[in-house]
This record gives sequence, structure tokens and C-alpha cells, in this order.
Amino acid sequence: MDINDTILKEISEFDPEVFLEFKNNYGVQIQEFTDHMECAHTNWRKLDILVQNDEERGHFSTVIFWAFSSLLHAFKFLCHGYQVPSGNLMRQSIEAIAFRNEDLITSASLLFN
Repeated sequence: MDINDTILKEISEFDPEVFLEFKNNYGVQIQEFTDHMECAHTNWRKLDILVQNDEERGHFSTVIFWAFSSLLHAFKFLCHGYQVPSGNLMRQSIEAIAFRNEDLITSASLLFN
């Protein structure tokens, strides 16, 4: 099973009936989301390999994963009709991206130089 299928399975498992209704209305957007998340996951895995055995750089990878995971679960809640929890997780995903942004930029520049 590839990562795209895994992501689709993760977002569709909770309540299949509600998800099917959402998919009937937003099937194209669901596929776009899973494609983008697959790309993000692939790039995160490449990054995570680069930061092994370096605690400071590992923090950078952890925050990226936090954003990825929060976004995935926010979309899952949205697909199942839970707008408020979805919005809360979306906010957490954005907070992860903004989290100590200056430190993350410094870590990223050290990582890729």
C-alpha cells in the first residue's frame, strides 16, 4: 500500500457513510489533498533521514511532522462533518509552521548548508 492509499484510508475510516457523502461532493479536492500530503510526507522522510543523530536538527523534523499530522487529522475531521475540531487542528498546524519560526529558519539553513 503506498502512502496516498494510506492517507486516504486514514481520512475515510471514521464514518464511511458521512465520508462517502463528502466524497460525492468534494472527491476532486480529496484527491488533491492526498496527492499534496503524499508529496509532503515524501519530502519529510527525506528531511528526517538527514537529521538523524542531531538533536537540534531533529527538533526541526519533529515540528514539520507536527504540522503534517495536525493538517491530516484536521482534514479527516472536516470530511466527517466536525468543523470545530477540524478548525482547532488546522490552527495547530499553522501554529506548528509558525512555531519559533526564526529558530526553524536557522535550523533549516544549517541543515541545508
